[in-house]
Formats: sequence, structure tokens, C-alpha cells
Amino acid sequence: MLIPKKKSNKTNWKKAPVAAALSLALLTSLVPFSASAASATPSADTTLTFSESGVSASGAESGYKIEGTALTINAAGTYKITGSCSEGSITVKKGTTGVTLLLDGLDLTSTTTAPLSCNKTTEVTVYVANTASLTDDEDPANEESADAEVADAFEGAAIKVKSGASLDITGSGTLYVNGNAKNGVKGASEAAVTVDGGTVKITAANNGLASDGSVTVNGGTLDITSQNDGIKAEPDEDDTASAGTIAITGGKVTLNATGDGIQATNKVSISGGTFDITTFGGYTKAKALEQADESAKGIKSDNKVSISGGSFTLNTANDAVHSNGDLSITGGNFAIRSGDDAIHADNDVSVAGAEVNVASCNEGIEGARVFLESGSGTIVASDDGVNAATDLAVSEVAIYLNGGTWKVNAGGDGLDAGGDSSNNRGGDIHINGGETLVFGSANAGNSALDFDGSCTYQAGTLLAVGMNGMAQSPTSGVSVVFNGTNISNGSAIAVKDSAGNTLYSATAVKNANHVIYCGEGLTSGSSYTLYVNNKAAGTATAGVTAGQMGGMNGQNQQNGQMPGMNNQNQQNGQMPGMNSQNQQNGQMPGMNNQNQQSGQMPGMDNQNQQNSEPPALPDQGQQAGQAQTPPDTQAAPGSADGIGSAGKETVPEAVQETAGTVAGFSDVAANAWYAPAVSWAKANSVMNGVSNTRFAPLTNLNRGMMVQILYNLEGRPTVEGEAAFSDVNADAWYADAVEWAKENGIVSGYDNGSFGPADPITRAQTAVILRNYAQFKGEETDSAAPLNFADAASVPAWAGSALSWAVEQNILQGDNNGLNPNTTANRAQIATMMMRYLDAQ
Repeated sequence: MLIPKKKSNKTNWKKAPVAAALSLALLTSLVPFSASAASATPSADTTLTFSESGVSASGAESGYKIEGTALTINAAGTYKITGSCSEGSITVKKGTTGVTLLLDGLDLTSTTTAPLSCNKTTEVTVYVANTASLTDDEDPANEESADAEVADAFEGAAIKVKSGASLDITGSGTLYVNGNAKNGVKGASEAAVTVDGGTVKITAANNGLASDGSVTVNGGTLDITSQNDGIKAEPDEDDTASAGTIAITGGKVTLNATGDGIQATNKVSISGGTFDITTFGGYTKAKALEQADESAKGIKSDNKVSISGGSFTLNTANDAVHSNGDLSITGGNFAIRSGDDAIHADNDVSVAGAEVNVASCNEGIEGARVFLESGSGTIVASDDGVNAATDLAVSEVAIYLNGGTWKVNAGGDGLDAGGDSSNNRGGDIHINGGETLVFGSANAGNSALDFDGSCTYQAGTLLAVGMNGMAQSPTSGVSVVFNGTNISNGSAIAVKDSAGNTLYSATAVKNANHVIYCGEGLTSGSSYTLYVNNKAAGTATAGVTAGQMGGMNGQNQQNGQMPGMNNQNQQNGQMPGMNSQNQQNGQMPGMNNQNQQSGQMPGMDNQNQQNSEPPALPDQGQQAGQAQTPPDTQAAPGSADGIGSAGKETVPEAVQETAGTVAGFSDVAANAWYAPAVSWAKANSVMNGVSNTRFAPLTNLNRGMMVQILYNLEGRPTVEGEAAFSDVNADAWYADAVEWAKENGIVSGYDNGSFGPADPITRAQTAVILRNYAQFKGEETDSAAPLNFADAASVPAWAGSALSWAVEQNILQGDNNGLNPNTTANRAQIATMMMRYLDAQ
């Protein structure tokens, strides 16, 4: 947006062209930074004082020219400039070198030109003592004026550094730069702008500090709030002479940019300093940014990024660190939250000697080749943790684990090497050293290791934990694979040899059933045991596993089934058991780190997720999930339809059970926490099994199934009208249930007009739908309990009252002082919640 002309000669921060909330938070949080000591305050030969009527001078009588409130410096020297003027300007004449401007108590504004202009080939040092303010209040429309003279006169910056000129800002005071018309500081072709000391606070309607030639920061405090890029070096396309580089060696840099934080055409080089960079409002705004079709990366280069030191806090709507070419990180500390990739290069990414902590991102580290050489890092990603992929024509696509300590918690594949572009080959993983702990997704469509080529183990340690649906294991080198062992979020995992020695231990951050271990202590042909919570859970023999898909036997492969599926499952379209479960109160274990920290619903549609805004619809929920093939709704009550038939009955006498199991289900142990609920659900025909002998208690329930359960309870009444949502076909098995639920205010769907029937349902969504159903039944739903849980901050605004009601009704109880509203609910949990709700009526 454009800022109106300023009517006062006082600095007016309210005119800063950024969202008020962002600018206020930025300005009130600023702490002076002890920069490298600035040079001593220079002695001035001349003092020039601005007033509303003109400029007065004392001292030397030469070296400057005064025309009203326009001051021109035309000779080398040190000039102290002070005073206040609402329509004044300082210009350093073309070709003048050796100029030092000592700004002390200056407040200068101009509506016709830049308050400070360093003309072509000048060399100027600005030393700030105490405070000074430069405000450009030109009319932005002048830049596009049909009057050529008016357009040519438009400078569009509070400080203009023209072609071939250099400007060095230093001092012990604070310089306020207000680029209300366009830019804060703007350098033209081959211009060089340097910040060596002092405090520089910039607000700009476009770019904060930009120079086509170069920008260098060696010290001081640089605080920029801009409507486009924060620090920028981007020459025009026809400008082949300008370097287009940014080099930062120290200082404190705080950037709140609507566009990119730091962006250079040629190279970004950082060797020190402290950085706090926010772009486009932060990582929760990724969807809004996508709709705006803009770039909002933290640190970006079209060619190369090189970082050897510094401390970085990055909260970005796009990639946090990005290069269109190579990216090298050889030092520094990184705390990253990104709406897209945390670290991305189109070509090679190399990380060595740095500490990288990614709390939230889409993909963690991505490049054609990713080299993890040394250092340490933790990555929490909604998609792949480390991904080797590119659209460039390269000779190799690969991940190299060469050293360091790395922990990956991925919502997609943990390590993914996919050289599937026609421009390149490969897709390999090389494990040559270091320690890497990888958790892949808790759904069967992803795995801890995924590669199109090969996975070779040479040295180091790797523990890869995930689901066996698409699991792969190393194709060379000795490894041991444990398949089919249920692991719950929070479980203690340990790999031990036959003598009971622990080779590796970790704590699970999600549910899993497939574990790969590679370590230098393994012996091919020897037996090893996986312990879960200090109990032996599986035994396997180490060897070369040839990279096969985990859990597949020949029959399954021939039939094209998912691993772990039997024929009955295939016929009924059920996914194999996906989640193990915390055995307390039927509660879902803690969310993954990303969602705990952000308080967002996993898989929520991007608009709501990225903007952190409550959705307009009462049952808003996941759009991204693992589709489950619907059951056959024509099955008779009590058949293996995975849902059950209508009716609510009192619990009958004990159901006939096989020895040690419940309700005839071989996968429901009599001592399982959910056994009473499963027995009740079957006895009351609320939910049946996925087959005559299996209930699949730990498989996620989806949204279509949830409304089908309630529709069954109502006796499947006749519905009229067309399908209620864009993604609900009229002939779908759940179509009538969804239409009935929408007509009666039980569900509303997504903002985009879809319902997401195959999306796994969350605990918050379930509470909302059950409360809506209770209201439909005419029940009192105003009672509510306080949400005194450790994760209360993660409760979505749209689900707060429903969750309070569910807690009051004892439908939800919490686990380890956590309500876990945003985690998905499985069949055992839904059976438990339905029992608690219906039995209380």
C-alpha cells in the first residue's frame, strides 16, 4: 500500500507501511545491540542547521551551497548537520569524495526528492550521533507520471545512492529512515552501501535497504520493516556491471519483510551476526502467500548462499534459506519455522559444523544432492524430512550422511532420494558416517527411507522408524530390519544384541511398525532383538536386505496388496493397522512437535492452517490424509462393513468371545484398554469389525465413517437432494449419511466446498460433530468444563466450546495432562467416545 504525504516534520511511525500489529511488536521489542565499537565521533569543520525557513552555517564558509532548505555538499570534509525541516534535502555533488556527514539531532523530511542523495561516484560516510531522522514523503504516483520531468525527479528513497557511489553508515546513535514513498535506502548500478555501526531503523513501502551493486553489514544494529524485501541486491537485467551481492560479517539484523528477508541476485555471504527474520507474517501464512503468488523467503540468492557463522531465528512463509544454485552452511545456529522448505537449493546443499533446529516446515532440507557432513540438527517436517530432488539437469540426485548428529521427524518420508526427473538420474542414499535418527510418517503411504536408486551403508549409525506400507531398507552393507512390531508414540525403543548389550536406543515420536538399524557393531548373520518399553518385541537377523518393501510376502506382491493386508482386508478396503496406541483412557498420544508448537490441526486445509484463523465451518478439519476404501453399505447388520448398523441398545450379557480376546476379534485382547468399548460397540451394533475376526482398533477412522455411524444410529432415514459437497459423489457409500448430516447441521465441510470424507478425523473434529449431533437430538449442550490441560493453547478456536462440553460429559478425558485435540482418532478411540456419550444419555 502507499503512504499519504506527511504533514508534520516529526517522525511518524504510524505511517510505517506494515500491519500495525507487526510493526508495534517489532518496535516495542527492540533492544539496543552492542555493536563493534564505532569510530570516535569526528570533529566537524562546519555546522549546518536546518529550520523551516532555511539552513544556517557556522565554521568554514566553503564546501557547501545553500538554496533555501536545499543543502549541497561539494567538497571533502566533515559536516555536522542538525535541526529540523519538513521540506529539506541534502545532496552530495557528483564525484565528490572524502565526505563525512555527522548527523546529530537532525529531523529532515522531503516531499519532492530524497532527503539525502549521494550523487554518482561520490564517497560518503554518515556518522550518527544521538538521533537523526530522514523521511521521504514524495508522492508515489509521481514515479509513473505522464510528465517526464516529474517522473525523472522522483527518487523514491529516503537515502539515494546513485550509480558508482558508496555510502558507509556508522556512529553511536540511532538513524530513523522512513521510505514512505518507496524505498528506505536505495543504491543504483554499481553502488555500494555499508553499515558499520550505530542503530539504523528503516521502514519502507517497498524495499528496506537495497543496492544494485552491493550491500555490506559489518556491525551495528539494523532493524527493517518493509512491504517488499528487507535487504536486497538485485541489478536490472541489463545491468551486467553490478555485483548484486550481500555480505554480512556481524551486527544485529532484525527484518520484518512482506517479501524476502535477504535477497541477492549473485551471492549472499554471511560469516557472523545475529539475525531475526520474519517474512509475510511468518510460517503460518504460507497459504495466503501462495494465493498472493509472491516470494517471502528468509535468506535467498539466485546463484549461491554461503553461511559460515551467525545466530539465526527464521520465521518465514516461504523457504527459510534458499538458493537457486548451491547452498553451503559451515557454521552458525539456526532456529527455523518455515511455511515451505527450511533449507533448499536447486543444486547442492552442504551442512557442516552448524546447529540446525527446524520446529516447523513442509520439507526440511532439499537439494539435488544433500551433504550432511558434521554439526547437529533436529527437523520436524509436515512432508519429507530430507529430500534429494531437483528439476535441474544434474548428474546425480542423492543424500550423503557423512557426519554429525541428526534427528528427523517427518510427516512424509524421512529420507527421500527421488531422481525421477527426466533431467537427472539416481535417487540414492549413502550412509557414510555420523548418527542419524529418522522417523517417517505414521501412515502407510510413506516410509522412513525412500529411494529410487540404491541405499548404501558404509559407516556411522542410522535408526529409521516408520510404517511398513512402503518401507525400504539398505541395498548394501549390513543392517537389521524389524517389521510388524507396533510402536506407540512415546515408547522407548532399543536394539540389543544376543548378549543383551544395547546398540542403540531412542524414544518414539509417533506410532510405527517398522524399524531399520545400521551400525558399525552389527554382524551379518547374527540375531538382534528390538525392545519396546523394555520388553522384547521382535527378533531379526542382520544382513543385506536388498531394499525390499517391508512386510510384503509373495502372495501380497502378486495380489498387489499393501503389506500386512489379508484377503479379507483387501475385499473390505481396509488399510493395515496404522497406529499403535497409548494404553490409557483411550487417548491419543501427544501430537508431533510441529503441531504441538504451532497449535494447528495436522492436515488442516492450507488457508486455515497458514493463517491460524478459526475456520468458518463448525467441523473444519483435515484435508490431507490417507484415503480408506469405504465399506460396503449394503452389508447386513453385524457384517464386516467396518461401521455397523443402526440402533442404540443397553449392553447385553457378556458377548461370546474367543479365549483371551473380546467379541470374537482376534486383534482385541481382553486386557486391552479399549476392550470394553469394542465389546459394547459390537453388542449395540454401533461399530462392527473390518472382518468377522478383526476389529482393527488402531486404524484411523475417517470423516465419512464418522457421519455414517451417526446416520446408522438414526436408522438411515431417507434423504433428498443432490450431493452436499463437491467431493461427495451421489453414489458414494457415505453420500446419504453426509447429506443427512449437512441438512441437520451436524457437519458443514471445508471452506472450499468439499467435505473430505476420506480424511482421518481428529479428536477436536469428533467433539464438534458429536456436540452438533447432541444439539440435533435436542440435548442440553451448554454445560462446559474448563480445559485445564497442558496443551490448552493448541485447542482450535472453533472447537473450544465443543471440547469443553466433551470433557464435561466425560467423553474426552486427556492423557498425561494433554487433551491432544489435533491428533487423529482411531477406531478404538471412537468406540470409546461413542460408548461414553451414548451410555450417558
